[in-house]
This record gives sequence, C-alpha cells and structure tokens, in this order.
Amino acid sequence: MTNFPECDQFTDHRRAICRGERPDLSCDVVNQYRQRWGLSPLPNSLVSENRVTVAPAPDVPDLFHRVVTFAGALTEHLRDGMTRCEEAEIQTRLAICQACPSFTGSHCRECGCACSSKQTFFNKLAWRSERCPIGRW
Repeated sequence: MTNFPECDQFTDHRRAICRGERPDLSCDVVNQYRQRWGLSPLPNSLVSENRVTVAPAPDVPDLFHRVVTFAGALTEHLRDGMTRCEEAEIQTRLAICQACPSFTGSHCRECGCACSSKQTFFNKLAWRSERCPIGRW
C-alpha cells in the first residue's frame, strides 16, 4: 500500500483526500483535488482495490422537484395563515416518518423534504396544512 508522501504536506483532512482514503469521495473527485493542488492523479490500481469508492447517494428527488414541491407547500401554508402544529403533532408526524421505508434518516424520498422535530420555518412537519406525500399522516 502506497503512503503518497506528497500528501504529508497537508492537514489531516486534506491528507485523507489526497491519499484517496475518503470513502465518500469518488476517484474523479479525489483526482480533481489532486490536480488543483498540483499533484498527479491517483494510480488506477487504487480504483481496482476499491480504496476510493463513491458513497451511495440517497435517492431523494432532484433540487428542481424539491423547490417546486416546497413552493406548493409554502403557498398552502400561507393560505392556512401560517398555522403551526402543536409539539405533540410534530413528534407524531416525525415518528411516522422515521418508521417509513421512504425515510433516508434525514429526508423523505418521496418529496425530498427534511424531516425534523425543530420548529423552524422550513420544517413542513410543523405546518398544519401539510400532508404526507404517500398519505401516512
């Protein structure tokens, strides 16, 4: 296994990227960083050893779809007078989301929205006008 001594000049975070030790970064991304830093690309043997892999991306809708969905939800929320749910209702909705197979751990795969227990403006679980896209709540 090669240590890539040219990477020793970097901090721990950049050194891990330089050596291809970040499993969440593809070989192409690592090589883009290495090129910016004036280094040669990683050897192809690292790719075949699966040292550099791409983390599977959660299959949430693309940004355009999420923006359109959110805009529609925001319109309904405004029509409803921006009424929020009680804390107990938010917790119930969140528990249903967390038990759903469409939940990625932070987002809904159906609509792409973040699911949390926080009373923030962007939390659709807290909006009384909102419904689950697959009818669970």
